[in-house]
Amino acid sequence: MTEHVTKDLKVTFKNARPMGIHATFNHDGEIWIAHSGKRDQKIWALIDRLVGIHAATTRDMVSWINARPGDTELVMKVLERTERARNLHAQLVSEKMEAGME
Repeated sequence: MTEHVTKDLKVTFKNARPMGIHATFNHDGEIWIAHSGKRDQKIWALIDRLVGIHAATTRDMVSWINARPGDTELVMKVLERTERARNLHAQLVSEKMEAGME
């Protein structure tokens, strides 16, 4: 949908955990969930923080490897975790970008 469309829809407001105050409505046979713009900004900020924390953890694991070059067993475990962490990080960044474009 490239143009703006205005519609009158039946909207139900709810206040339930874990989502807090939000609205739901049906559009083109699909249930939509809406929340305030302020909350949307907080959600995106939280996602940015989580991605950053994840990247920092991965960097820490690499520094642990560099600090213990003789500990093969630990190094192998950290390398395996680091690879999984890097893959997850790339996936999170990609999903965040896709979610923002939809």
